[in-house]
Amino acid sequence: MNADNLALACQRIARQDGSTTVFDVQKAWTAFQEAEARRRSERFLRGSMYPMVYCAAAERLTRTRIKELQRWIEEDKMD
Repeated sequence: MNADNLALACQRIARQDGSTTVFDVQKAWTAFQEAEARRRSERFLRGSMYPMVYCAAAERLTRTRIKELQRWIEEDKMD
């Protein structure tokens, strides 16, 4: 599940960096993700498609975030 992958990536970064700052960043990102998913689905707000569109938008954002965190992990390995 992507939420699990997201949490694991954050934990790995925290271990690599020796810092928990990634969790603060992730908390802010989660607020962004929720707001952005609502924005992307707001035209369906009163319809039955809203939950599906919202979840699809949130999923796409999460997949993108996981890729960003994986790049972060790889870049830290190179330093």
